[in-house]
Amino acid sequence: MTHAPEMLFAAVAHSNVSTFSAGVSYTVVGEVSAGSGAGKRTVSPMFQIVNSAGTFNATGTLSGSGFWQAALIVFNGP
Repeated sequence: MTHAPEMLFAAVAHSNVSTFSAGVSYTVVGEVSAGSGAGKRTVSPMFQIVNSAGTFNATGTLSGSGFWQAALIVFNGP
């Protein structure tokens, strides 16, 4: 990140019946699931507002094993 403030937005997609918990300073918003049992798929979006330049990452914990993917996007402030 080179400008402040900025919003870090991440989305974690995971399978199985696991539960996602966002890392420190992130807030999960609008989690969406479909299916059931081993066929359940969930997308867990989360965000963080940062006010200083630096290097950042998105962290979290998944309660079970299975497939997962994540993406992190930065939105620049004014």
